[in-house]
Amino acid sequence: MLGYIKRKMLLRLYGKIKYARTLGVRIGKDCRIYIDKWGTEPELIEIGDNVTITGETVILTHDGSTCLVKNDNGNRYYRYAGVKIGNNVFIGYRSIIMPGVEIGNNVVVAAGSVVTRSVKSNSVVGGNPARFIRSFDEYMNKVISMHDLNNRH
Repeated sequence: MLGYIKRKMLLRLYGKIKYARTLGVRIGKDCRIYIDKWGTEPELIEIGDNVTITGETVILTHDGSTCLVKNDNGNRYYRYAGVKIGNNVFIGYRSIIMPGVEIGNNVVVAAGSVVTRSVKSNSVVGGNPARFIRSFDEYMNKVISMHDLNNRH
């Protein structure tokens, strides 16, 4: 309970981005971050410039299921892997980013996606598991044409 109260106080005092940085998350310029939970290894998360991470997104840096496997000495296996998010990225509501994933530049991750593999730059991905939907240029052209269509008189 004390940890919860401390986190809420720090969030109110610092704001979400500064709070994340105090935990060790590396965050670039001009970002919009709508989450405040960074898991147990926030120092393994790197976020570029102009990134939006929407609400209830989860970024995982470890795979807890590996602890079920033991070696010959009876020691459990643990897997930790960083997450790197490039520049000009939008991560939709309730997406999950798995350990070891790298997301390139100019990427849109659709809401509710589970990103299990790295995403190349200039891509729009979505689904569970997330798959390529279209190029960022195709997405940009679609947004522009929809905007132009809606603004005709």
